Amino acid sequence: YDVVSMIAPPNFMQGEPADSLYQLAREAFNRQDYSRAAARFADLIAKYPNSRLVPQSAYYQAFALYRVGTVDALRSALKVLESNASRFEYETRMSKSDAPALHARVLRALADRNEPGVDAKLRDLYAKYPSVSCDQDDVRIKAQVLSSLYQADPDAAMPYIRQNLATRDACNAELRRTAVFLLANRPTAEQTALIVQVAKNDTVRSVRSQAIEVLSRMPGDEAIAALQQFMNDDDERIQAAAVRSLMRSDNPRARAAMRSLIDRRDASERQRLEAIRSFDRDNASPEDAAYLRSLFNRQGESDRIKDAVLSALAQMPSEEN
Repeated sequence: YDVVSMIAPPNFMQGEPADSLYQLAREAFNRQDYSRAAARFADLIAKYPNSRLVPQSAYYQAFALYRVGTVDALRSALKVLESNASRFEYETRMSKSDAPALHARVLRALADRNEPGVDAKLRDLYAKYPSVSCDQDDVRIKAQVLSSLYQADPDAAMPYIRQNLATRDACNAELRRTAVFLLANRPTAEQTALIVQVAKNDTVRSVRSQAIEVLSRMPGDEAIAALQQFMNDDDERIQAAAVRSLMRSDNPRARAAMRSLIDRRDASERQRLEAIRSFDRDNASPEDAAYLRSLFNRQGESDRIKDAVLSALAQMPSEEN
């Protein structure tokens, strides 16, 4: 969520009195001379307040000030964004989410510098958008604002995260994925329980898959127990996500679960192959390699299983392998 779109100056504005100043400001911006760019965009707005280039200039002035990054520059960026909010709403050459996303990033940067009152501004910005919306611009804006609020004040953001995770509609799927990502960045037993519930109950596969993927980073045995359940899910892609997540976990129970799956003759061969292929140079231990060698020599295993074992062992070069 760290992208702000770069809007090219529209061709039909060539020849406007403000155009040459806009071009100079954009050139400074593209050279990353942000202080000069902000000053030139400000000059354009002051000299040509009725120009159709003003909304874009105000946006880039705020963006340049954000890049300067000092507290004073960030305060100025916030002032520019707040004073031009109505102009941004009617600027058709900008994405609907550009200015609000930048607004959220500026507020987060100020929160990182302990600026008073910023958390309340983030909550107000979040509240501007419907709780459930199928407008993907609205959803993206809320995701950006939620991310900024969580980084600034996790406790203040948690009610919104819980509220989003309680929804099941496809329209808000991006918000739920954002919420899962944020929770995984501050792993606790409470966050683990929330993510497990998403992985079990969400109706959108991409949200479930993301929750399953991040469970490997969550503390405690609850995450591993849930992943073991997901290996038996009716959806094969959910099964595969659970196998990949288990393989990334440092929990000893995860390795035991993987070996148990591979040993199960009643499991599908596809699932067993997925588990074998998840062993590689970065995550396999000498014990894993010894287990795979014993599997290769086991009576009754198919050529496909043995081929997968050889491929895995080839990524762990050693004399025994």
